Amino acid sequence: MTTPLVTSIVYLGDELPRYLLSNLRYLKKTFPTEKFVFISDNDCSLKRVSELGVKVWKFENLNTYQEKYQKYLIHDPEFRSNFWFHTLARFFAIHEYMSFADDSPHLHLEADNFLFPNFPFNFFRKLESPIAFPLESSSMGVASLLYLRNPISAEQLVEFSVREILSNPKGTDMTILGKIALSEDINSFKLRTIPRPLKNALRTLENSELFTVENNSGGVFDAITHGQFLLGIDARNFRGKRKIYTSEISHELNARLLEYGLSGDGYLYLLDENQKWPIYNLHNHAKDLRIYSSRSRNKLLYKRVSHNNGKPKAEIDLIAFFVVVLASLVRRLGKFLSFARPRESD
Repeated sequence: MTTPLVTSIVYLGDELPRYLLSNLRYLKKTFPTEKFVFISDNDCSLKRVSELGVKVWKFENLNTYQEKYQKYLIHDPEFRSNFWFHTLARFFAIHEYMSFADDSPHLHLEADNFLFPNFPFNFFRKLESPIAFPLESSSMGVASLLYLRNPISAEQLVEFSVREILSNPKGTDMTILGKIALSEDINSFKLRTIPRPLKNALRTLENSELFTVENNSGGVFDAITHGQFLLGIDARNFRGKRKIYTSEISHELNARLLEYGLSGDGYLYLLDENQKWPIYNLHNHAKDLRIYSSRSRNKLLYKRVSHNNGKPKAEIDLIAFFVVVLASLVRRLGKFLSFARPRESD
C-alpha cells in the first residue's frame, strides 16, 4: 500500500500573488494523483484557491501567534506586509494543520517553488527522518522543500522555533532551519543540493556532507541557488532589474562552477563528463510566470542553459519595476499625509 503524503503551500496575509495561482494550477494539472492543500488565514485567498479545485484549510490563529511572539523580533513589519513574521509563522500553520489531520507525512512547498514533472514524491513517502530540508549555507536552511514525518515532528519544529524566537531577535525561518541542521536534539535529513562528485563547486569543504548527502532519489533538490542562478533574483529587490547568472557569496554552492544541461523533454540536469543528475525543483525567486507553462518553460530554460557563460546579466522586468515605483509612491504619500495631518489639541 502506498504511503499517503500531503503536500502543502502555506501563504499568509492579504495579497495572493499571480505566481502562486499559476503554480497551483500547474501542480494540480501535472500531478493529478497527489494530495495538495493550500493553507491560509485569509478567507478571500481560500475561496479563490478553492475555485481552482485545490483543497484549502484555514489557519485561524495567525493573530494569536503574532501578538505572542512578534514583539521578540526586530524585523520591520512594514516590509512586504510583515514578510519575515509570516514566513516564520508557516511553521505554526503547518503544525496546526497536521494536528487536525491524520498522521500522514507532510511536504511543504514554498509558493514560488517549481517542481519538474519528474519530482520524486515517492522519495518523501519512504523518508523516515523526522524532518528534512535543503540548506543554502551551513547556517541557513530553506523551506523551499520542508518535510515533516508526522505531527510529533511538526511539534518539535514549533518548540524549537519558539525557543529561537525568544532568544534571537533576528531569527527567521531560515536561521531556525540552519540551527536544526546542526542540532543534536532533532534528527534532520539534509536534502542533497549537489552530488558528491561535484563538491568542488562548494565554497568550502568543511561541511560538505550537509549538501552532498547520498540519497536514493538519484538527483538533487534546489534550496535556492540553482533557481536564482538560472531564473534570476526577484526584480523587486533591484528596482525592476532581474539579475541572472549570479552566485551569492552567502550561498555555499557556487553555481558558476557548475554545468547545467537540458534534455529534449525539458528536464534540467547537472552535468559532469558522462554523468548527469536531474534537478527536481527550482526555487523561482524571480517569480517568473513562464516557468509554469511547458512551452514557455522549455524556451526559457534552453535560453538560460545555452547562454550561460558564467557572467552575471540583468534583464528589465517592467511589471516589477512599476510595482516597486507604485509601492514607493504609496509609502511616501502615507508619510506625507501622516506628517501633514493636524494634531488634536490638548
